[in-house]
Amino acid sequence: PYSVSKNPDCISINFINHSTKTKIAPGIKLLNKLCNSLSIKYSNFLSTKTIPLRLMWREWPRLSCFSAQLDTKLPTLGTFAAMISEVKITKIASLTGHTGSVYALEESPRSNDFFSGSGDKVVARWDSIHPGDGQLVVKTNDIIYSLCIDTDRNYLLVGQAAGGVHVLNLQNNVEERLLQNHNAPVFDITISKKNNLIFTLSGDGELGILNANDFSLLKKLFLGTGKLRCVAINNDETIMAIGAADGSIFSFSLPEMEPIKHWQAHQEGFSVNALTFSPDGKHLLSGSRD
Repeated sequence: PYSVSKNPDCISINFINHSTKTKIAPGIKLLNKLCNSLSIKYSNFLSTKTIPLRLMWREWPRLSCFSAQLDTKLPTLGTFAAMISEVKITKIASLTGHTGSVYALEESPRSNDFFSGSGDKVVARWDSIHPGDGQLVVKTNDIIYSLCIDTDRNYLLVGQAAGGVHVLNLQNNVEERLLQNHNAPVFDITISKKNNLIFTLSGDGELGILNANDFSLLKKLFLGTGKLRCVAINNDETIMAIGAADGSIFSFSLPEMEPIKHWQAHQEGFSVNALTFSPDGKHLLSGSRD
């Protein structure tokens, strides 16, 4: 068993004798074994019961013989959790064809397919069951940073470096609209089907809100001078979270778009590049350049 706590200065691991339920002082062999198995590097010893460690893990294997209290120096109310990892990952294939960085991946209406958008200005379609060369969907004039599919209308939205959003009809791979609502790269796009809204995030700090039926711009919100990097909506589509380049996160209520909170979630100056809600909607997970 292990527990997670929030102490601002260090990561500590308390070793417990499970017969007497008391703390014990670990030996150096046990410390070496522990730190190697958890990919943790310890820096020095301040006491025999609490050991300051520098967190350098890749994954957490099964924790079974000690209780661990984890913590960080980051200015956040979030908590690092030690996870029991029994996920088995098998490589199916390596799909090659893009000649630039792949900035976006998106699901397809066909269960085995997915789309990719790249710095080579190409949107490609791939078959994950029968891997091979990707199918060219469209070649654009600018770097592609974001993709979002509207499965109800069979559209693929493509966000570009120049601030445009292409609306592609997936039945014939024909561009039906080019939305020019931003003057900076569109780093992320998402759709709230329940509220019939499309959200576009721009590098100029603007959030675009569009009608999903006709793509008309309803409003733009200026959230700051920094880039808006990623967006997530919870399962019941009542809360939206937005990650920014300064390490902060904004949250809004849907569909009213009333601000809920803005907080420094990660180390200042390190962008929040990924967000997702837990399936039960109780937690928001964030990934950052820190």
